[in-house]
Amino acid sequence: HVFVAVDVLDPYDALHFPDVSLAGLKRDKHRYLADVVQQISTKSSVFTTSRVIDGRAVSPSLNVPGLDADLIVMATHGRGAFARFWSGSVAHSLLQRISVPLIFVRGDNEPVTSGAQTVSQVLLSLDGVKSSEKVLDPLLNLGIFPNAQTTLLHVVPLKPKHVVRDYALRTEWVPSRRRWIAGMQYLQPFARTLQENGRRVHTNVVSSDEPTAQVLLRYANQLDIGLIALAYHRQGPLTRLLWPSCAEYLFRKSTLPVMFVPVDAAS
Repeated sequence: HVFVAVDVLDPYDALHFPDVSLAGLKRDKHRYLADVVQQISTKSSVFTTSRVIDGRAVSPSLNVPGLDADLIVMATHGRGAFARFWSGSVAHSLLQRISVPLIFVRGDNEPVTSGAQTVSQVLLSLDGVKSSEKVLDPLLNLGIFPNAQTTLLHVVPLKPKHVVRDYALRTEWVPSRRRWIAGMQYLQPFARTLQENGRRVHTNVVSSDEPTAQVLLRYANQLDIGLIALAYHRQGPLTRLLWPSCAEYLFRKSTLPVMFVPVDAAS
């Protein structure tokens, strides 16, 4: 649990009894985590431990000895871009600092159920840039979701075609077979690598005039996709607000779990 005092401490207590109030709240969070660990232990044999982390030092706290994470999974509240610009979020703090993959699950108020849901399909986005290929690392190096079918998706823009219609010159956007073939050839080496790793792989190239993030979401919602995965390039708060990337769009809009694989060195 990441403990952010400014979010939970009453203004009066913060002014008059800061030490006592913080100590009491942290004890409550430790008890809360102990209850969660107990619930997990009754349903699974997986070894589980807990820790309360100071929100002012999220990254250093997660990198201390004994807590070397290969993968982080957390629920996100889907805070809007403008709110995050001013106050930030634990999720974006991790994305800006941590060098391991992070899976975000959309949080809600529904009670947690013990029944496991199988991830039958994983969707990987490859945009033709070398850094985007880092999205393959968690599947190859960590072996996550080994039984799921992996779909490699590459989005190519439509080709402009100028036509005369109704006595006016108009522009139509049509698929380019050359770009589609080049996209399939681009995906084939990655598909072979995953197949040699024992995975079932499907490749697809989609031609669209929409942003890549919207294509990914529509494609994922049409199929039984259990997880979307893509590489994440770190952006500053103002850049995220004014020029959101594909990853940022999915962070805001996706109701499916999304795995972000940072490609920049941790700062």
